[in-house]
Amino acid sequence: MLNKDLMYDIIVIGAGNAGLCATISGIQRGARVLVVEKSPKYLRGGNSSLTMNFRFPHTSIEDILFLIDKDDSRRSELLKEYKSYSPEQMYQDIMRITKRQASHEILTCLVRHGFETIRWLYSLGHRWEVKPNILSGSLPIRIKGSGSKLQEINFSVAERMGAHFLYDTELQDIAFNKEKIEVVTSRGVFYSRNLILACGSFQANKTLRKRFLGEEWKDINLRGVPFNTGKGIELALKHQFKLSGDYSSCHATPQCSKFSEILPGDNEKSQNNSRYAFNFGITVNKKGLRFFDEHADLPNFLYAKFGSAIIKQPDAIAFQIFDSCSIQKVSHGYFLTNNLFRADSLRGLAYAVKIPVENLEMTIAQFNQNFKNHRINLTHFKSKEKPSPIEVKPFYIAPVRAGLTFCYGGIKIDSSARIVSKSGYVFRNIFAVGELAGGLYYHNYAGGTGLLFGSHFGRIAGQMAEW
Repeated sequence: MLNKDLMYDIIVIGAGNAGLCATISGIQRGARVLVVEKSPKYLRGGNSSLTMNFRFPHTSIEDILFLIDKDDSRRSELLKEYKSYSPEQMYQDIMRITKRQASHEILTCLVRHGFETIRWLYSLGHRWEVKPNILSGSLPIRIKGSGSKLQEINFSVAERMGAHFLYDTELQDIAFNKEKIEVVTSRGVFYSRNLILACGSFQANKTLRKRFLGEEWKDINLRGVPFNTGKGIELALKHQFKLSGDYSSCHATPQCSKFSEILPGDNEKSQNNSRYAFNFGITVNKKGLRFFDEHADLPNFLYAKFGSAIIKQPDAIAFQIFDSCSIQKVSHGYFLTNNLFRADSLRGLAYAVKIPVENLEMTIAQFNQNFKNHRINLTHFKSKEKPSPIEVKPFYIAPVRAGLTFCYGGIKIDSSARIVSKSGYVFRNIFAVGELAGGLYYHNYAGGTGLLFGSHFGRIAGQMAEW
């Protein structure tokens, strides 16, 4: 039973993975916690419910084996394929793809202590499973049951421990002093000694997208949930919190061009919409020309910036091309939407999607020649991940558009997840976690980073709250 007159120890805004980790962590220390969630209860879960991959450092096979069930059918494959991934490797991967702009303080905390949070998640009941395909640049395991199961367990633990939840409730404003925080919501005013903002990015706010990302993003398809409308960013601007992260960039990926809205828990639909097999072929625009190097890096370091390249193309559409050999390697989702076209000639392929025949034939001929002349760097791919020349009919083409997951700009925090003001003052009792926390993402994203980032700093925020 909610009591508006009760002084909560912690109020958490947002019930994604980061917010729930903060909630559980706080309750473990004896806190009275209220979680304010914008979505109705039946649509709870946030972006976290749509994912499945964790990126975290591990130095031995034992660090992985204890996380999976002993009867996992792919356990033997894991033993054969396993490679360690040190904190230093993870640090360098993220620094490389962010052009060394990621916060050293935040990233160092994440890679040095992230595995402690994985152990903590295991203690809550989370389990992992070996992936069907173990790919270079990606961890060999994923969260068992995907993001929907991750959040199911998080909610179950938080509810069992006594967290109070207020659904279908929007944060409107905050007022604060050193002793208490007044949290103004659409359901009334609540009071707390600590506030943890975990209300996500601004991907579902057309005005903020246009302001920070540009006009072309105003009407983008959302791969992320529609409840993340940037209220945390609006309050940061109002209350002089310092902004951090790359406000001109976002996590945008290739998606089926027959795109439909994704809601929390639609994990299978989200995976089937994704078009991440680009490294097995090439991608062209409406003019039949390549515009992105699909093989410049491992897919886990390319997919999140591919959408930004697609949206700049004519009519913001692109086309992935495969032949009868490479089509065998794409995911099952490619075949489910009646949006994969087949032809016995490149001319027929071009006619199917109305792109210039001559340009397409020239583009593929050039790719094939570069491949045969060893002008494509394939050293970072395993043999099963490598592309091949596009020359064996029938040929296939899949139209794709960009889908926006979240935006990289956020609120500046320190390594305790405490918010930093424009003047440099660090708030003792106001925190930001998850996609709202800025400083880690610039230009690009390493697949699986977000779940660890949210879990780790969510846990820290719950630990650092004082009452």
